[in-house]
Amino acid sequence: MHRLWIFFLKKRAFTYLVMAVLVLTGLASLIAIPKESSPEVTIPIGIVSTVLRGASAADTEKLITDKLESEIANVENIDKVTSSSREGVSVITAQFNASADIDKSIQGLKDAVDRVKGELPADENLVAEAMHHAPKWVGYSRTNSFPRLHPGG
Repeated sequence: MHRLWIFFLKKRAFTYLVMAVLVLTGLASLIAIPKESSPEVTIPIGIVSTVLRGASAADTEKLITDKLESEIANVENIDKVTSSSREGVSVITAQFNASADIDKSIQGLKDAVDRVKGELPADENLVAEAMHHAPKWVGYSRTNSFPRLHPGG
């Protein structure tokens, strides 16, 4: 290894030539590589959101979430199912296997929701929807107004 360093130190012109070739090759590669500012990313997740206005969190879970969740768990290519019930809102997230066809899986999710709709409370305000959710980015912003330290300023 020591002889290699001696060679490059003695042959400066050759060393500069090798460095120039490496830099130019790197620049050419940088230009040739395709780039996207926001590439399309498919996240294998389906979300079923249900709104039942006026229902408590416990009622939402008992009347809606439990029934939907048990049916959704039987959908093909489901890896994991999680749910959340709040006042009047049920959100069930179905994570699909990475190899699953997302369109077919979402259709299976919609079919599962349709099969259970007859068992859900008959309410004109009930909305159950299955969708593919793939946000490109999520932002959070918060503003505060701080009290003035001096009453006049």
